[in-house]
Amino acid sequence: MIEKEEKQWIAVYTKPRAESSAAAKLTSLGLTCYFPQQQRVRQWSDRKKTLQVPLIPSYIFVHIELRKYRRVYESDAVVKVITFNNRAAIVRPSEIDLLRLACGDLEVTLESNISHRIGEKVEISEGVFAGYSGIVVGKRESSKVAIQIEELGLSVVVTVPRLQVRLKEVV
Repeated sequence: MIEKEEKQWIAVYTKPRAESSAAAKLTSLGLTCYFPQQQRVRQWSDRKKTLQVPLIPSYIFVHIELRKYRRVYESDAVVKVITFNNRAAIVRPSEIDLLRLACGDLEVTLESNISHRIGEKVEISEGVFAGYSGIVVGKRESSKVAIQIEELGLSVVVTVPRLQVRLKEVV
C-alpha cells in the first residue's frame, strides 16, 4: 500500500507580471494555487481606475505534494521554486492565512490619542489581524499605524486602527 504524502504550500517565483497566467496554467493542471492580490487605484492623466495588483510581485503559492513540486515548471511563466537547503521551502498554512487577511484588509477609521513610535514592537489586539505581532514602520492619518509583519520572511505591511494595537510586553 502506497502512503499518500500530505500537500504543502510552496512559494513559486514567476516572470514579471506573469503571476496570473502562471496561476491559471497551474490551476488548469489540477493544482491549487493562491495568488495574493489587492485593489489599488491607479491614476492616469485622463482617468482613474481600480485594479487588482499583486500583493507580492512575481510570487504565487502552490499547494502540492513536495515530491511532485517539479510539476510547477509545466507553466512557462514559472522561473523557479523558492528553495532552502536545496529543498522546496514550505510556507505554513498560518502564513497563507495572513496573506489572505492582508488582501481582504478593510481600512476602518477610528479616532485615538494612542501614539506609537516608529520601531516599537507591537501586537494587534483586535480585528482580522488579532494575535499577530510586528514593528511600527509608519503612521497613516491620525488614527492608523502601518505595521510590518514578518511571518513569511517577506514583509507584509498592514494598516490598522491605533485602537487595535498595543505595545508588546518585553519578556
